[in-house]
Amino acid sequence: MKILSISGANLASLSEPFTIDLLAEPLRSAGLFAITGETGAGKSTLLDAMCLALYGECPRLSSSGVNDDLPEVDQTIKSSDARSILRRGAASGWCEVCFEGTDGLTYASRFEVRRARSKSDGRLQAPSRSLRRINDGQVIETQITAVNSRVVELTGLAYDEFRRTVLLAQGDFDAFLRANGTERAALLEKVTGTEIYRQVSQRIFTMKDAAHQKLDTLTLRRDAADVLPDDQRSDLLQERETLQQDLMSLSAQLADFSRDLNAHERFATAHGRLADAAVAEQKARTDHQNSEPDRSVLSRMYRAADLRSEVTAHKSSVLMVQRQRDERALIEDSISVFEAEVAAAETKQTDAKNAHLQIEDIFKSFGLEWSKAEALDANILTARSERTSAEATCASAAEALKESEGALIALQAECRLQEEALSAANVELEAMPSMEALAARQDDVQNWVQEREAAVRLVRDAVIGLDQSAASREAAENSLRVLSEAIEEDKREFSIVQEALSVQEAELSKIEKRKPSEQSERLRKRQSAIEALLNLAQVHETALEKRGRETSTLEAANIQVANAETELTRLEARILGQEATVRALLAPLDRAEAAVSAVANQLRSHLEDGEPCPVCGAVEHPLVEDSALAFQAQALRTEVENARTALSTSRTEHAATLRRLDAARLEANRATLEITELDGRLARSVADYALASERASEAGITRVPACTLETVRELQQLSEKYEIELAEVSAALVEQTRLREQITSQRQQLDQISQRMGSAQDAREKAIADQNAASLSVQRTEAQVAAGRAEKSRLDRVLEQPLGAIGSLVEELDRDPDGVAQKMDAAVAKWENLKSQAEEAGRQMQFLAPRIAQCEAKGQGGAAGLQDAQKRLSDRNEALARMVEERSALLGGEATGAHRTRHNDMRRQCADALSAAQEALAQKKAEFSAASAKLDSINNALNASVTAEHEVKLALEAALATAGLTLEEATELLAQSAQIEPLETRLKAVDDALAAAVANLEARKADLKQIEEQGIPETPAAQLLDQKQACEAQQATLLKRDGEITGLLASDDKRRDALRSLNDQITEAQKQADVWTAVNAAVGSRNGDKFARIAQSVTLGLLVERANHHLADLKPRYRLMIGGGELGLHIVDRDMADEVRSTRSLSGGERFLVSLALALALSGMGQHGGLAATLFIDEGFGSLDAESLDVAMDALEALQAQGRTIGVISHVEAMKDRIPVQVRVTRRGAGASTVELIGG
Repeated sequence: MKILSISGANLASLSEPFTIDLLAEPLRSAGLFAITGETGAGKSTLLDAMCLALYGECPRLSSSGVNDDLPEVDQTIKSSDARSILRRGAASGWCEVCFEGTDGLTYASRFEVRRARSKSDGRLQAPSRSLRRINDGQVIETQITAVNSRVVELTGLAYDEFRRTVLLAQGDFDAFLRANGTERAALLEKVTGTEIYRQVSQRIFTMKDAAHQKLDTLTLRRDAADVLPDDQRSDLLQERETLQQDLMSLSAQLADFSRDLNAHERFATAHGRLADAAVAEQKARTDHQNSEPDRSVLSRMYRAADLRSEVTAHKSSVLMVQRQRDERALIEDSISVFEAEVAAAETKQTDAKNAHLQIEDIFKSFGLEWSKAEALDANILTARSERTSAEATCASAAEALKESEGALIALQAECRLQEEALSAANVELEAMPSMEALAARQDDVQNWVQEREAAVRLVRDAVIGLDQSAASREAAENSLRVLSEAIEEDKREFSIVQEALSVQEAELSKIEKRKPSEQSERLRKRQSAIEALLNLAQVHETALEKRGRETSTLEAANIQVANAETELTRLEARILGQEATVRALLAPLDRAEAAVSAVANQLRSHLEDGEPCPVCGAVEHPLVEDSALAFQAQALRTEVENARTALSTSRTEHAATLRRLDAARLEANRATLEITELDGRLARSVADYALASERASEAGITRVPACTLETVRELQQLSEKYEIELAEVSAALVEQTRLREQITSQRQQLDQISQRMGSAQDAREKAIADQNAASLSVQRTEAQVAAGRAEKSRLDRVLEQPLGAIGSLVEELDRDPDGVAQKMDAAVAKWENLKSQAEEAGRQMQFLAPRIAQCEAKGQGGAAGLQDAQKRLSDRNEALARMVEERSALLGGEATGAHRTRHNDMRRQCADALSAAQEALAQKKAEFSAASAKLDSINNALNASVTAEHEVKLALEAALATAGLTLEEATELLAQSAQIEPLETRLKAVDDALAAAVANLEARKADLKQIEEQGIPETPAAQLLDQKQACEAQQATLLKRDGEITGLLASDDKRRDALRSLNDQITEAQKQADVWTAVNAAVGSRNGDKFARIAQSVTLGLLVERANHHLADLKPRYRLMIGGGELGLHIVDRDMADEVRSTRSLSGGERFLVSLALALALSGMGQHGGLAATLFIDEGFGSLDAESLDVAMDALEALQAQGRTIGVISHVEAMKDRIPVQVRVTRRGAGASTVELIGG
């Protein structure tokens, strides 16, 4: 992990944005740089910015100690809050660190805090974090927790490891060297992070107590176990066996009743089905008979369908013959037309050819005449141009003469008119002697009139304005009163809302202190863990219960197997005895039956005493004398039958017992397999439960119940507890959201009230201004009225004389000012017009005199010029007439170009007509040839079609005769061919229905016969049903009692199994308690000191060993060694014959070097023995003398040579001289500092 740059803005005293880029020169090449500045300027803030950007916390804010409340806008924050680094008065602040991750890529981690609305007086918001990959600019994480996790993953260092590795803790080690034993333990635990061992020690102590508590709990449960006495359990087992035998007997009886009732039901059902089958069979036959007409129609359709090809062929051949005959007639008609058209085309071609030859001859004959005519046309054009010029000259001369004469007459007339106008104007002017003075002052009079009208208007408008100003003043006063009341009401509302806002913010602060979101997350994780445990416990409990049931089943099955085997042994012995009895009885029975047979009686009738028997040769014949021989034979037969009956019964019982034995063995095997499966499931559930317990512990559940029969209940209780807590936290979250919404709403309301108050205040100020303006307007308007009336009186006096000149009075201006003005304007205009007319007439007379003389002279010269022009025109006309006469004899007087073009067009038209006639003739001949060929083709085709039509007709007539149909019938049936398939389907359905009905009827008869052959029980069905119900009631009573006994025994089995399991658990718990007791005796303790001291001793040994390597470079004179007592540490002075000294005897500089060696050793341990690429040293150089400072600098330069970048924070001048590259933090006043890079 390597720091690449540190940047930020508005952090504590660092107000300006800053960037320390370790990849840019001169820092890139230097490797060793100093961070300098005055005390309190903000040097350590740079390191705080680095830690905040990476981990969201820094040593100065996260260390233990004082954590007071700091006042903030609308809230208070803790002094350890990372947001407290934001500079006072700043709206936002940020810091960012670019670093190289363990994967070789570069990343930027950012920490930012801002205030609401980006205002400096806004409420402080929650900080934001982000992590961005610089290589591709992708933002990887934005959540605080996710950013922290990814930074740890990418840097390979947690926050504490980073703090110990990159920020060297030589200050802590300096205190460690001066501390006593107890203080050393605390300091060593702080700098090395060995607090985990204290937690382990405390955990061991807790586990020891928990193990003993669990052992005590199990012992109490064993003592409280309640099982049935053995004699009572034996009685219950005996009673259950008797009940099971009775139940077996009742089951056999119920089977017999069910069999007989089923026989009655089958017989009744068979009768009903037979009746239904007979009805269905009769209906199917009726439907089959009714379908005969459809079958006849279908038969005719089949015959017609066979004729489809012949009918279609005949129809097609007839249509073909007719179509070809029609086509032949059309072609014959067209051939006649084509013959006439060919003749006409030949005539037209001949005419066009003759016309073309004729027009060509005419065109050639006009060649010489067109040349002569063109020359005359050119001369005529020239002559006409000259004549036109002469005509124009003559006309111009005549027009000039005429104009001169007309101008003279007009000038003389105009002169007479001007004389008359002058005389009339002088007469009228003499009649208006006073108008000259009015005309001279007309503008002044008009201005006076306008001023008088303005004064009148001013007075009138001022009077109106006076009323309006008074109304405006009153309206402003009313508005001012309303606005003052509204402002007071808004102030009261603002105070009420502000008080409510303070209360709700206090409530919200209380809720936020409890951090309900984090509590909710923790409780949800615990609830999820509990649900997982509960599911596993339920599976375990279900498996245990099922195993108990299967164990009971197995025991019962084994008992049944044993009983069945005993019974089989007994039955087999009895069967052997009974078979022997039967065999023993059969021999005398055979003899007895032979003795009493008819043959034997006949033979015995021939025996005589003393004579040998023909069968056995005996001479004594005792049977002859035995009168009880028949009775004995009958008795033997009875005994044999009884013995055989007993033997058959025994064999039946033997077979039934064999079946019971097989069933019991199968049940036992199934139960055994199920128990094996359940044992595996139990083992898996216990293992899964253990894993889930570990996850539950990680989720913060301190006491997870063991997996027992009581676990489900305990977990349910725990789940209910967490549900209650979660409900409370959820309620707090809801309340938090509600309060936030209300606070936001009330703040918005306050803003609205403030805006409304501001608007009302502005409106109030405007109303005051309007009121003042209205009062001032009233005063000004009254003054305007007085001034306007005085001005009107003055102007009336001035206007009396001028208005008298036109016969008007001043008062007329009030009634009709426009009329007076018009009257004065008309009078002045008339006088001025007469004056202008007289003057104009005099000027015109003076102007016309010389012009008249000039026109008289010009008329005389124009007459002479006209005579010369007329003579030249006469000469030109004569020459033109001669040339026109000569040209009219050529081409009939027609223009040459038009004549030649006309004949050329005629020649081209004749040529086109000839070409068109030739093409038309060829086209008509081709059409005639094509029509003739088509006629031959259609005649051949028609002959073939007529022959084919005759053959098809003969074939159709033969087929119709065979089918017994006419052509019309066949056509009609073929048109209905679409109905064949539906008709076939309907008839097939009728046939299938009849066949099915007949088969069903026969089957039902066979079923009824079979049932009758099987026999019908003699007992009526109703009586059998009553007997069955009585038997079922008795069975239910026995089953209920059997269930009660089974339940008692099962509960007792569970208790006995639990007792056995409990003993096993007690044994296991005793082992666990012994183990934890031994472990606790070794390293456990209530406060965790025991294991922590052991770990600290080992850590201190490793630390001293590594520190001596660095001390050999920093101060070869000294070496560290572990001393006596707890965490004892001594110095070995090599210059004093390895004298062992106390660390307290070191000077300040020596102690700094030793603490620096320890800090470097700890840095290497934090990196698993590797090197941190970047190191920062923040304290301790001020206590060094010059020599020690040189040694320290040499050591730092040696570390730099190993590839590390080292930043040293110090204000020691000697270090500034030794380290030319510096990041200088400079105070600028007002608590602000700036960062700048110096050196290079």
